[in-house]
Amino acid sequence: SAGVAVLNYVSAAVSPMITGLVAGGMLKVLLLLITLVNAGFADTATYALLSGVADAAFFFMPIFVAYGAAKKLGGTPIYSMICAAALLHGKYTALVAAGEPITLLGIPVRLMSYSSSLLPALLIALCAYYLEKFFNKIVPGIFKSLLVGLCTVTVTSILGFTVLAPLGGYLGNYLAVAFSFLGDKIGFITVGLLAACLPWLVMTGMHMTLGAPMIQLLSETGFDPLFRPGMLLSNMAEGGASLGIAIKAKDKAIKSEALSVAVGCIFASVTEPAIYGFNLPLKKPMWAVSLGGAIGGVVAALLGAHNYEYGSSSLFALPIFEDTIVAMVIAIIVTIVASCVLTILFGFDEEILKKH
Repeated sequence: SAGVAVLNYVSAAVSPMITGLVAGGMLKVLLLLITLVNAGFADTATYALLSGVADAAFFFMPIFVAYGAAKKLGGTPIYSMICAAALLHGKYTALVAAGEPITLLGIPVRLMSYSSSLLPALLIALCAYYLEKFFNKIVPGIFKSLLVGLCTVTVTSILGFTVLAPLGGYLGNYLAVAFSFLGDKIGFITVGLLAACLPWLVMTGMHMTLGAPMIQLLSETGFDPLFRPGMLLSNMAEGGASLGIAIKAKDKAIKSEALSVAVGCIFASVTEPAIYGFNLPLKKPMWAVSLGGAIGGVVAALLGAHNYEYGSSSLFALPIFEDTIVAMVIAIIVTIVASCVLTILFGFDEEILKKH
């Protein structure tokens, strides 16, 4: 269906840069921790340079998104990347800063900042792909190497500045407002529901589609009260259920393995061994995971937990919650305890594990 195709396109475009965003987010966390110990570090050239490295993954996001999108579509990535990079070029940003009305070939250009944006690059990559195909058909073979790139980049850039980027910017703003409403106004429902559903989304691979809206929300508003809290708490719930299995199981081998899996979920955000090795085969612990995550999500939302950096979904990423870190810690404790206790109360047949 069209909806699935759009989700696959967006997910494929975002996926290549996820590890970079995590790296940049965790570098920001490290710099934050250093400045807490040594406030003067923030005034050094070392801090300025490393902070720039951490910000680069976010600031140049349109370029990275354009690359992933072009690769997914089968176009030439550099064409889309050039057009996306033009939105961040100093000559354009200087015009934005000046604020004076401008036109491109007589067409008015809406002056907006596109750093850390997602949707403009997705639209630009789509346009570049179809224009490249069109020009490859009409340009004679002897001139392809000279004219296809020239025409693709030029036309895409003109459409990018005048139509595509502003449209993407507006859509991004509206989506951010919608997600902010879900996280701030009815977060006790949405965060709890997300944490409850995530174990099942992970099994289908659908959790990968959450990367785009999470990035959009964080880049537009500067914080995320919905996606990262829900993801982190889902991992904690998996760990809590595994801990419950370790406590209740009688077999020493199962106890030991379940405990190590619980540690992996909580500290390293590695949940697959918990899902496929214990919670799913035993069935009942999966319900404990969903209920425990939902309870923790409600607590996190009511206490106002939200992250300010991308980070990861493990305990080591807690500093990304900054002034709401206490709220998140409380929600994590509640989630682990709830999913652990529910697993023990629901019970399970450990003989199932011995057959695997």
